[in-house]
Amino acid sequence: MGFTEPNRIRCAGTAVLWLGEHQTARRYLDEALTAYEHNEPDAYAHIAVTHIAVTRADLASAHLHTGDVEAAAEILVPLLALPPHRRLAGTARRTTDLRTQLTRPEYRTSPRARDLAEQIEQFRADVTALSIEE
Repeated sequence: MGFTEPNRIRCAGTAVLWLGEHQTARRYLDEALTAYEHNEPDAYAHIAVTHIAVTRADLASAHLHTGDVEAAAEILVPLLALPPHRRLAGTARRTTDLRTQLTRPEYRTSPRARDLAEQIEQFRADVTALSIEE
């Protein structure tokens, strides 16, 4: 059914993330992202864009759980630049979760976290506007 190796690795990374094993999740998700981009170089023009987007969101979440807001922001750059028609429900849900993570006490005084939260808000606003228009 076309369940690729990068997709299997991504699913494992996401499961480990949900279990709270953030360092292990980072390893799996980073490996999945590298595999997607290496094995599917034109993926952004195909359905795999969704898998890459959720991989990036989950990897950013793992970074935030380990206190690395800069790495989270860096990994989100391509995701946050997706055109509105590519911002599907799974990605939108994950960005909502990321925005919630950025409200944790350790990020309240971080200008970088505040900036990232604003970028996510704009991303979410564009998703909402698109949903209303449809």
